[in-house]
Amino acid sequence: AAGCELEAAVFIQEPGPLSVTLGADTTLHLGEPILLPVLGAINDPLRVTQITTQPFPLTADTLIYPMRSFIYSVSVSDSNNCTASDNMRILVDRKRLVYIPNVFNPDATNNAVFQIFGGIDVRKVRSFRIYDRWGELVHQAEGFTPDDISAGWDGTVKGEKAVPAVFTYFAEIEFIDGETELYTGDVTLVRN
Repeated sequence: AAGCELEAAVFIQEPGPLSVTLGADTTLHLGEPILLPVLGAINDPLRVTQITTQPFPLTADTLIYPMRSFIYSVSVSDSNNCTASDNMRILVDRKRLVYIPNVFNPDATNNAVFQIFGGIDVRKVRSFRIYDRWGELVHQAEGFTPDDISAGWDGTVKGEKAVPAVFTYFAEIEFIDGETELYTGDVTLVRN
């Protein structure tokens, strides 16, 4: 208003490049969780105007339990049409984590029950049957979770201690991915 002028130099810095960093490819076992980053993977999430994730849409960091391997990708853009993206390969190891012993001793302190052990990929044991060498059913259990000692065989047949011998088993096991597998084999019963 008084006709005075003020002159000043202002340096406007260009913003840094927009980037997305998902991290290294990851291998996990069927049933293990993984956190899929969205905002946590973007270096400057406040300037992002559009986010696209594949193979499914996400808007926030999300914990998932993948059943199959896939490639996860995040693409972003800002109001100046700057774009960035990154991919991460998620490999799901589908090796079945089932352990069935081949010997047990009902008279021992440890390993006294013949049972099925399973990992996080096992949903349930549909059926578990044990036969003697003449094909007679000596034990059966159905619809139980792995590591359930109450569903195992204690080495008795009709209330009597079984004599040391080799027995055959059949176990139908269902996994969290919906698949069912039949496990067969033999177990040796020993006594002190």
